[in-house]
Amino acid sequence: MTEYSELEKELRKASDEGDADASYRLAVLMRDGAEGIPRRPFESSMFFRKASDMNHVNATVLLGLMYLEGLGVTADPRRAADLFFKAANLGDDFASCEMGIFYQEGLAMPVNLERAIEYIKKAASNCEPHALYEMGRAREEGRGIRKRLSHAYAWYQAAADQGLARGSAAAERVLRKIPCSLCGRVREYAESFVGRVRKRAAEVREEHLRNGIDDSLRQYLLENVPV
Repeated sequence: MTEYSELEKELRKASDEGDADASYRLAVLMRDGAEGIPRRPFESSMFFRKASDMNHVNATVLLGLMYLEGLGVTADPRRAADLFFKAANLGDDFASCEMGIFYQEGLAMPVNLERAIEYIKKAASNCEPHALYEMGRAREEGRGIRKRLSHAYAWYQAAADQGLARGSAAAERVLRKIPCSLCGRVREYAESFVGRVRKRAAEVREEHLRNGIDDSLRQYLLENVPV
C-alpha cells in the first residue's frame, strides 16, 4: 500500500472533491518531485488533465508542454496543439505564442505565417516575453511580416527586459547586421520601445491582479521553456 505524505493526502482529498487548484498543485509537485512528494511524471499528467478538464489555464498550458516534450506521456504535437489552442482561447498569452510557433513551423498543422503572426502579435501586445522574442525573430527573418532589423532589435531588447535572457544575445546579433552609422538611432528607437513595453507590462500585471488571474507560471516558463 502506498504511503502518502500529509500534504499529498490533503491535496488528493481536495482534488477528489473537485478542487482544480489542488489538482494543479499536486501535478506540479509530482512533476518536480518536491515538498516530500516523489517525482511521478505520468501521474502528474493525470492531475494536470483533471485540472485542465475544469478549465484551469495553467494546468492546460503545462499539460500541453508535457505532450510537446514527451514528459510522462507519449510526445504528441497534435495533442499539445489542441491544449495550447484551448489555453489561448481561455486567455493565456504563452499558449497564444505557442500556437503562433506551431503555425510558423508547420508543427501538427499546415504552415500559415499570416495566422502565426496573428497569434504572436496578440500575445506580444500583452508583453508575453516569448512572444516579444518571436516578434523579433519574425522581423529579423521576414516571416509573415516585413523584414526590418531595427524593429527586430527592439523586440529582442523588450524580451530581455521582460526577463527572457536570450533576448539580449539575439539583439546583439541583429545589431551586428546593421550599419554602424545607424546603430545610434536604432538604439534610441529600441530604448523608447522598451519603455513603452515596460509600461504596458505593468498595466497587464495590474489588470491580472484586479481580475484574479494567476501569473505564477511566468517565471517557470522563463526559466524552462526554450524558444
